[in-house]
Amino acid sequence: MLFTELSFSLAGGDVLHIAGSNGVGKSTLIRILASLYQPDSGTISWNDMNINEMGNAYRSEIAYLGHKLGLRDDMTPLENLRFYDNLAGSGSCSAPENCLDQLRVDEYRDTPLLQLSTGQKQRVAIARLCLGQKRLWLLDEPATALDSQGVRVLEDLIGTHTDRGGIVVFCSHQPLETGSENRQTVTLSPISPAAHVSP
Repeated sequence: MLFTELSFSLAGGDVLHIAGSNGVGKSTLIRILASLYQPDSGTISWNDMNINEMGNAYRSEIAYLGHKLGLRDDMTPLENLRFYDNLAGSGSCSAPENCLDQLRVDEYRDTPLLQLSTGQKQRVAIARLCLGQKRLWLLDEPATALDSQGVRVLEDLIGTHTDRGGIVVFCSHQPLETGSENRQTVTLSPISPAAHVSP
C-alpha cells in the first residue's frame, strides 16, 4: 500500500502540489486521477459524479502529461502538435504554431524531434496543454529537464490556466511558483500510511 486516508477537494482556479520523496506514490496518484489506474478503495468524483461511471465524459475534461512524452521522434514539433490538434477537433483554442511560440520552441518547429534536446522535447510536450480547452491538468514532473527559462514559461502557463478557472494537479521535486492563491499541498510519506493535506 502506498497511501490511505487521503481526501481533498478542488475547485476552479485551484492548484494541488503532490509532494514527497521518490517511491511514495506521487506518479501513481496522478495516474489514478487520470483514470489510468484504479484505487483499491475509495472514489474520485468530478462534478459530484464518479469518474468511473463518467468514462469519456471525464477523460475529455483532462490533460495528462506523464513521464513518457507521447511524441514521435521521426516527426517535427509542428507535426506532433498538428496530430494532437486533429485529435482535439473543434475543441482546440490555439493554433499549434502559437503553442510552440508560447513555449519558446517555434524556431525548432520544422526540426525532427530526434535532433532536439531532452529539455526542448519537454517543452514540445508541454505545448500540447495549450491546444485544448481541458479544465483539469494532471502533470507528472512537468519541469523535468527544463532550464530556468523553461520553468518560468511553465509557471506562467499554469498561472494563465488557473486564472481562467482551470485546475492543476502536479507533482514536482522543483518548487513551482504558480501564482495561484488557492494552492494546496498533499505530502505523501513512506513512513506513515496516511497522507497529509495542507493549504
